[in-house]
Amino acid sequence: MLLRACSICGRPGPTSRCDRHPKPPKRTGSYTRNAAKVRAAATICHLCGKPFDDPNDPPVADHVLPREAGGSDDLSNLRPAHRSCNGRKGATIGPWVAP
Repeated sequence: MLLRACSICGRPGPTSRCDRHPKPPKRTGSYTRNAAKVRAAATICHLCGKPFDDPNDPPVADHVLPREAGGSDDLSNLRPAHRSCNGRKGATIGPWVAP
């Protein structure tokens, strides 16, 4: 049997995720609708506090509790963030400070 490394912790196993890090559930259409609502109402980034005035860094829907940590696609778990801020934050949980 071919063993693969877990994409999160590197433990060997039969798939790319070990039993400690199962894949998050597949997204439903609700994420698309809720993310569109968050982006449409966005005025400032919830991570850095700056306005969305750069067309090259548009607002995206950031998961407050990442999906990998059990977060949902509900509106209550989504906040507007700059694409760059969201990319730097990644799947971290807790206080995050913009550079």
